Amino acid sequence: MDIDDFEDQVDRWGEDVAAWPEPSRTQALALLKVSAEAREVLADAVALREALAARPAVRAPADLADRILAAARAAEPLREPAPSLASPRRQRTAASPWSTALAALSGAVPRPAWRPAAVLSVCFLLGFASSFLTIARNQDQSALGFSDSLFRSLQ
Repeated sequence: MDIDDFEDQVDRWGEDVAAWPEPSRTQALALLKVSAEAREVLADAVALREALAARPAVRAPADLADRILAAARAAEPLREPAPSLASPRRQRTAASPWSTALAALSGAVPRPAWRPAAVLSVCFLLGFASSFLTIARNQDQSALGFSDSLFRSLQ
């Protein structure tokens, strides 16, 4: 560990080297034995901590939040957004049965939640259907091949 790493560790972990994580602690103690500059960095950190602890805590005035909110309400409103952002949404011409069903679904479930659920449901159904088709094709073209193999494995 060099002096720059030591300064970084003091800033990160504090001046109590005994509380540092093990690899850093061992290296820091070795550096403190041989480096006067490292001991000076540690002494400065201790002095800074003591100086900050000696000062009384500064409290914000009780009405500070109210004054900030009053100043924000009294300030001028923000300028109008750019015309491209203020343009109305694109009008749809005709509603398909799918868009009507999705619109009904989106009213029941919050808008961001239904899309991933719909995609995952479709993926699940496609995987389930493909497994039925694969198993049925591999077992003499019978549609009951899946249930037969399932019951045989349970016996």
